[in-house]
Amino acid sequence: MPSNIKHNQIEEAVCKEGGRFHRSTQGLPLHIKRTNLLLVAKIWMTLIHFNLAPVDHASDIHLNRSYILFSILSGKRIDLGTLITEEIQSCADSTIGNAKLGHPSLILIYAGEEELTHLWGHLSDRVSL
Repeated sequence: MPSNIKHNQIEEAVCKEGGRFHRSTQGLPLHIKRTNLLLVAKIWMTLIHFNLAPVDHASDIHLNRSYILFSILSGKRIDLGTLITEEIQSCADSTIGNAKLGHPSLILIYAGEEELTHLWGHLSDRVSL
C-alpha cells in the first residue's frame, strides 16, 4: 500500500454513505462490497477488474485494487505498464492450478516467437488461457 493513503480516505472516496471495508477479525481491511460503492466507483471498478487487473470474482473490490480505484478517483498518477506487468507476473507465479492469465493479447503483441515458446513452456502446466 502506498504509505500516504489511509483506508478511511479510500472509504470516503469510493463508498456510499455508510460503506466501509469488511475487516478481518484482527481489524485489517479486506474488501469493499460492490453494493457499497458510489456509481462512478462501480464503473471504474468494472474497468479495473476486466482490463487492468483481471479477476474471476468481481462482486467486491479487494484491498490492492482499492488502491488503484482510489488513485483513479483522486487524480493520482498510475504506471499502467508496471501494473499490468505485476499482474501478469503474479499470475505466472500463482500456485493456483486453474489461474487465468490476464492480458494474453499484450503478451502476444510484445513477445517474439522465441520468448513465447519459452514463456509457454514455463506457464503451460500452471496457467489455463
